[in-house]
Amino acid sequence: MGEVHAGNYTCSAWVLFNIGPGVALKLQPKTSNGAFMKNLYQLLNTITAAGSLVNSVFYLLFPVFSLSLLGQSTDPIGLMNTRVAAACALGLCVINWNSRKVIEIDFQRIIAGGNLVMFSLLVLVELQATLGGVLNWFGWLFILADGCLALGYAVFLIRSYR
Repeated sequence: MGEVHAGNYTCSAWVLFNIGPGVALKLQPKTSNGAFMKNLYQLLNTITAAGSLVNSVFYLLFPVFSLSLLGQSTDPIGLMNTRVAAACALGLCVINWNSRKVIEIDFQRIIAGGNLVMFSLLVLVELQATLGGVLNWFGWLFILADGCLALGYAVFLIRSYR
């Protein structure tokens, strides 16, 4: 038997919910197209969560050491701002870790879109800071990592609308 698509749901006439004599109905959310997209989404979110966790732990527990790796020292306001950024990174970690196995394409697009905006802006900020001498050579590593993640989320979003 066939399927009927209605908005974000697929109705299958052969599945469990009996709505009349000999008729069954199942509503299931549409999911992303194929194993590649599922794996790409999970991989990107797992990498984002892991990177955010490492970043947040170092910035929360060792802010002076973390900034010294970047070639900077700080004052009390800088320490507070570093820890605020760490708290945001920890929240990002939790969001990406918990959403990595979401199968509904609309929710995947929301998370991927937010991550694309964030990583794209991070690349611009880090590029300005590195070229301006604020960050040492570690800045280029951040630009590379965040640029790859931005590109990955862009590929996911473009392919999700096909």
